[in-house]
Amino acid sequence: MERHLQFVAFLRRLDRKALAELRRSLAFDPGTYPRVFPYVEPFISRESERRSFYLLAGLFALHPDGGGSLGTDSGSATRKRTSLGEVVAQLYAQRDRSRSIEQRFITLLDADQDQLPHRLRQMISLLKAEQIPVDWGQLLGDLLYWASERRTVQQRWARDFYRVSEPATSAATEKEGGS
Repeated sequence: MERHLQFVAFLRRLDRKALAELRRSLAFDPGTYPRVFPYVEPFISRESERRSFYLLAGLFALHPDGGGSLGTDSGSATRKRTSLGEVVAQLYAQRDRSRSIEQRFITLLDADQDQLPHRLRQMISLLKAEQIPVDWGQLLGDLLYWASERRTVQQRWARDFYRVSEPATSAATEKEGGS
C-alpha cells in the first residue's frame, strides 16, 4: 500500500483526543505545532512532504467522517480516485450552482503554498457542512505536487470540476430550449 494511503488509514484509527490536537494544528503553519509531531513525523520521508502531511492531517481531523470508504486501503488499488475538483463540483450542485462556491474554488486553485492551508480549510468546512466525502488519499497525493511549476494538480481539479458541473448546465439549456 502506498505510504500516503497508509497515513490516511492511520488517521482513521485515531481517537477523539488526537483528532482534536490535529484540528488545533490548523491554527499554526503546517508542521509547526509540536503536539501533533507524534502523529505525523513517522510518515514523512522527505522534507518536501512535511507541509502536505501536516496540512492533510489537520484537514482530516476537521472532517473525519467525510471519507466514508474513500482513501482507505480496501479496494483502493482498483477504485477510481476522486479529486477535490469533483468533490467541490458536488458541493456546487448541492448549493444550486452558487457563484460563491465557484469563486472560492477558483481562489483555491490560485492559492500558493502560503495561502493553501487557509483556502483548503474553508473548502473542507463547506464540504463538511454538506456532509460531502473527501478522498483523503487522493488529496494528500495532490498536495504533494501542489507547487509543481506546471500546475498539473490545479489543472486536473479545474477539468474535473467543470466536467462534473457542466452536464447540469447543458441539461438545463436543453430543457429551456425544449419548453
